[in-house]
Amino acid sequence: MKRKDYLRLSGWVLQFMRGLCIIALTLMLYDGIRHSIDPDFYFVQWEWYGLSGDMDFVEEGEYPPQTAASYYFNWIQIFIQLGLMFLVWTQLIRVLNSVVSFETFISDNPIRFRKIGFLILGIFFLDLFHFFDGMDSADTEIQFGANFSILFFALGAYVLAIVFEEGKRLAEEQKLIV
Repeated sequence: MKRKDYLRLSGWVLQFMRGLCIIALTLMLYDGIRHSIDPDFYFVQWEWYGLSGDMDFVEEGEYPPQTAASYYFNWIQIFIQLGLMFLVWTQLIRVLNSVVSFETFISDNPIRFRKIGFLILGIFFLDLFHFFDGMDSADTEIQFGANFSILFFALGAYVLAIVFEEGKRLAEEQKLIV
């Protein structure tokens, strides 16, 4: 495969990931509207977060209903995270487009990578805690925990911003020499 083929394939993958974010955001919006109309409908499930607490009151395949505050807190948290991921994919697509057009170090890629790092930091901070409040029991859980892999992606984006900034500076120097 040639360079152009790899870049085209990467572009399709990024477009697909951005499309998945749009689908997920649409489903989350549907979920919020449906839950507002029918409070017995729950799309955001407790098991998704791997709760460590004792959940003996839950039978196999059933989920404990959450209070409205817990439900909407989780809904907003996931919705914002998906929105931030959509913006990350959009910035990566712009970087890829500049690489395809051979303007890798000439365009605003350092700024884009800083934006990506900032957006990923937002995802990291949103993922620091989760709140669950059950209606059928006295179980209320607030979980705190850092997912450092997310933090390392943000750090990687900031390092790439520095690398692309240096590349941009060298490209400008090369233009002045000629």
